[in-house]
Amino acid sequence: MAETQKIVTKALVPIGGAGSRLLPLSRAVPKEFLPLANKPLIHILLEELKESGIKEIIFLVTVSKHPLISYLQRPRALEKLLEERGQKEQLAQLLSMQELLEGLSVSFVV
Repeated sequence: MAETQKIVTKALVPIGGAGSRLLPLSRAVPKEFLPLANKPLIHILLEELKESGIKEIIFLVTVSKHPLISYLQRPRALEKLLEERGQKEQLAQLLSMQELLEGLSVSFVV
């Protein structure tokens, strides 16, 4: 019998904790936004998931995780402002997030 390989295309990411192990820092900054080098942890996670072939990401969150939802939405007003000010480097960084999300399905479960 021939073996069939199943390719993993979905990732379930639990980020609903209170961040109590990282207090007092996690009171001011959600743990998924803590920086590693020059990027928030969530950005690095998204890069790694996409690079490994994941197509669908499901975040298990608590009601208080609205900053994550905002982070993943396209900030058109900010894009326009950066463009008007000629801040090309910052605009490129912002647009790189949108490129990262292309081809990914992201959803949230509370």
